Amino acid sequence: MHVIGGLHRGGAEKMLVRTAVGLRELGWRVSVVSLRGGPLADDLETGGVPLRDLALPQHGLVTTLKSLAAIVRRERPDVLHSWMFHANLASRIAGRMARVPLIVSSEHTLEQESRRRYVANRITGRLPHVHHCVSQAVADFAADKIGLSRQRLVVIRNGIDPGAFERTEDRDGVRMSLGLPTDVPLVGCVAQLKPVKRVDVLLEAVARVERPVGLVLVGDGLERRSLETLAVRLEIADRVRFSGEQPDPRPWLHALDVFALASDVEGLPVAALEAMAAGLPVVATSVGGTPEVVSDEVTGLLVPRGDPAALAAALDSLLADRDRAAVMGARARDRACAEFDARRMVSEINELYRSRLEDRR
Repeated sequence: MHVIGGLHRGGAEKMLVRTAVGLRELGWRVSVVSLRGGPLADDLETGGVPLRDLALPQHGLVTTLKSLAAIVRRERPDVLHSWMFHANLASRIAGRMARVPLIVSSEHTLEQESRRRYVANRITGRLPHVHHCVSQAVADFAADKIGLSRQRLVVIRNGIDPGAFERTEDRDGVRMSLGLPTDVPLVGCVAQLKPVKRVDVLLEAVARVERPVGLVLVGDGLERRSLETLAVRLEIADRVRFSGEQPDPRPWLHALDVFALASDVEGLPVAALEAMAAGLPVVATSVGGTPEVVSDEVTGLLVPRGDPAALAAALDSLLADRDRAAVMGARARDRACAEFDARRMVSEINELYRSRLEDRR
């Protein structure tokens, strides 16, 4: 049984769907409990994975715990695997109460939003039998900053379906179908428009790029209006396309020349993996697990966080040398295929479950 806070189109949510569907294909009887729904529920249905949407109006721990504990006691899963903070807290307690043989918590972030979260994670972090960390950077953060036992930390990096992102149409044709300009190079980003993604830094960087360039932002969020205002203030509004949330990012990635990620924090960026699988060079901030994905000067360029001048210079250098960018993009795709296939991720999670269940017998 997998438990998650919601099913919107975020990195952790995509990993849960791929894991649940993949484990079902390996013979596990899999179900998912979501504290609140979201568009990825359709992907679970397509993959044949039963979903219980608790439709909770807010993440109240007591309400969540009561609802989840009742389901766990009734279903009695062999493995209870939770994803993200709110689901982790409730699942750890409910799992222990129901004496679930194997309790797994996924760790995805290198930042807690408040001191209260640090304390709650540290206290309940003793309850799971194992913590699934999506990068070595996340594992180090969990041990050094939260205080989780290193003996219970296992690194299993995120995975995608590289074949699904292979380019099948020419770039100009894709741009025309999406209503994007064909006469200028395009930089793009797929991300929720929230503070940690630092799309403001990306806008400032684009304003500094020396050559004509367009920017495509795929995603939505609370910061959209302020970011649109910033684009006007920077006098680049006519070159920025806010495309909103898209059910399928692939056409948008295939329209780009360079993918950019200006985040302050990343556990292991799924958006960068998808861009690499689409054959794009990636310019990203050197934070968290990003250097475990993007190899500087090989599959892209890494820059310091919060530095629009450095980001602009990196974008300029790739836009000025298309051959270099193409070589990096090809290497990026090769690496995504070789190291970040979802089948590898699912296989490692399958082995984790089986080995730990065997150890506990």
